[in-house]
Amino acid sequence: MPATQIIDWMEGRINVRRFLLLFTAAIIAVTCLPLSAMATGSLDKDADPVPVVSSGSFTCDTWIHTSMDSFSVGGGELTGADWSFSRGYVGYNLTGTFTPGETLSLSIAGTMGEMGYQMQHKGNDLFMHIKCYDTSRKELKELTELIQIDDSASASLSDTVSLKIPDGVNKVELYGSFTCSWSTPYSAASELVAVKVVLEAKSEPEPIPPATEPKPEAPSSPSPPPSQVPSPTLEKSTTVYPPPDDPQWDEWAKAPSIVKFGDLHGEVNVKRYGEDDDAYIFAELDTPLYHGCVIRTLRRSGAILSFSDMSTFVIKEDAIIILDIENPKESKVLLVAGNVWTNLKSMMKDGSLNVEMSQAVAGIKGTTLICEERDGVSTVKVFEGTVEVTAKATGKSVMVSGGEMLSTDSAGKGTLTMFDMEAELAGWEPYVQQVTAGAMEEADRKSGFPVIIVVVAAILLVAGAVVIVLIAKQNKRKAMVAPPYTTPVQPGGQPSRRFCPNCGRPLSDSSKFCVNCGQRLQ
Repeated sequence: MPATQIIDWMEGRINVRRFLLLFTAAIIAVTCLPLSAMATGSLDKDADPVPVVSSGSFTCDTWIHTSMDSFSVGGGELTGADWSFSRGYVGYNLTGTFTPGETLSLSIAGTMGEMGYQMQHKGNDLFMHIKCYDTSRKELKELTELIQIDDSASASLSDTVSLKIPDGVNKVELYGSFTCSWSTPYSAASELVAVKVVLEAKSEPEPIPPATEPKPEAPSSPSPPPSQVPSPTLEKSTTVYPPPDDPQWDEWAKAPSIVKFGDLHGEVNVKRYGEDDDAYIFAELDTPLYHGCVIRTLRRSGAILSFSDMSTFVIKEDAIIILDIENPKESKVLLVAGNVWTNLKSMMKDGSLNVEMSQAVAGIKGTTLICEERDGVSTVKVFEGTVEVTAKATGKSVMVSGGEMLSTDSAGKGTLTMFDMEAELAGWEPYVQQVTAGAMEEADRKSGFPVIIVVVAAILLVAGAVVIVLIAKQNKRKAMVAPPYTTPVQPGGQPSRRFCPNCGRPLSDSSKFCVNCGQRLQ
């Protein structure tokens, strides 16, 4: 082969090799770049400090790893971030500011985890909203944007809410959540991933004039029918919530109270008893609570109330309670709807607390229990201690102990049965499970202490009786031994024969000397 052809053939092979190398590098780059971008977009829930980002992804690690595939916040300036956790719930919370007139938006996409053995998928939910508040923290419902998809069979759901914020808005909340629900032959559960964004206006907004033609009110969490709402016996409340910009707000918020918020997630509202629902304000951890406060939790929301004696109330979603705490030693909580878990210590040492429901009143002092108000039936479930439950219709009381539950209807009829405490606790957050388990263990230790005392006392009594018997037997043996050289008495009353104490020879009755050894006899 000529030299020129050899050179051309070698150059051709080199060019093909360069092409293959470049093509391989391009494939690797195209494949790896999206993976690296996905990796950097996944938020670390254990990061300290929590990163402030406007987009990303994360998962719920409780059971099946339901994921927030992506979220994106449009508009506003984000300045803070933190996490909210509970069993089956993870929420990424953002705070910041916005400028009136700009458009704010939130986009989310979620995917269910993998169903396991004997798990039956019940459906996926997507819930999103934008809510606006004025300077008095009153919700401007005509501006609310809401998206709600329930019980979808689709494995993934996504959507976007957006709104151009008009002048006069002081606060905006953007919220989006994805929920996967399932059931097993023994229980039901769900996992929820959520993003919440709370933005404050950068400048003092001008008041919004009332709308001439308000939009139809967006659907909200279901409220109990009027027939299920009890007639509260709360005394007239004198507490008034001043506007946040009122100079009296700071002093009013510093006034002493026996209860405060210990934790919040989702949307929790507070108002004064007797006011319209329009008066509800958005609750925060530093929102003070006083006699006459009405606390409402919406869907996928909850709250923990902490009392000054370390007692706690955990309020689940879709619940309404009213605080009657004017007299700390005779406090009362009115459960209008929903479920509350209670762990009471001593309620200011000598005090007590009643939970009043539509059909019954639970008198509580130092115990752990759950109160439920559903469909006009009041239910009390006790984990440790004893609770006196009084039916409103009849006035009759029943003592409910640990492991027992009592359901009371409008006729005052109550059904006392046992319930599965472990299965009941499975639907509550880890905090409730841990505190309840600790309270039950402490109750077991206290109840076992008197038994130990009785057993020890019985053992001591038996040991004492044995010692007394042994001593009596020993004394009896000593009494049966005769002293040496005495003259025993025969049964007929005559003395027996005499013997010499020196040599032992028999003696006659009248002898004064021993004839054998000469010993003088006494």
